[in-house]
Amino acid sequence: EKKAVQPDLNQQLLEAGRQLREVQALTPPALKDAIEAYTAKHRTVIQDGVAADDGRFIIYAAGPNDGYGNRLPGVVTAFVWALLTGRVLLIEWRDDKVLMPHPAPFGTLFSAFGDLEFDVDRVKLTGQSSATKCNGREIWEEMSTVDLNDKFSKRIIRFNSDDWLFPLLASNPHYKEQIATLFPHGRAFHHVGAYLLAL
Repeated sequence: EKKAVQPDLNQQLLEAGRQLREVQALTPPALKDAIEAYTAKHRTVIQDGVAADDGRFIIYAAGPNDGYGNRLPGVVTAFVWALLTGRVLLIEWRDDKVLMPHPAPFGTLFSAFGDLEFDVDRVKLTGQSSATKCNGREIWEEMSTVDLNDKFSKRIIRFNSDDWLFPLLASNPHYKEQIATLFPHGRAFHHVGAYLLAL
């Protein structure tokens, strides 16, 4: 009498892991709706390279000598901040020509938007000189505890960070529930990166 073949537990675990990754890679419906709404807002606020005077913006300002890998967590954090607070994201992506003699052009990295303009250098935006300046390492407490629109109320925020601050936003009581809905598996970097970058 033949013995029943027992399924290999390792194979089962590998298959369960593969299925989990497939599910996690799908864009959550709430995030898909939020990105569609954001895209429409961005397109309305910036037309023909001119930013509306009543628009509210967060500019991610990359350090000129920051490596590209160090910049990306800040870009993703800035986009999530924009989603949560109704702002429009612009990106200041400038390279030190000595430290980075062969930089990757902005459009090569960020060309997945179609007609959306994210490059701050290509947008006419008044009021930048009076923007609130935020360095990610100096606002950890605020990121995790306060209403960011109340704390940073100016029309334009200039934000710089090479840190992954999403966990702070995810623990902030003002945004915790919204983030759990947008990113139920916590994969903000994956989903936002897929939207922003030409992958």
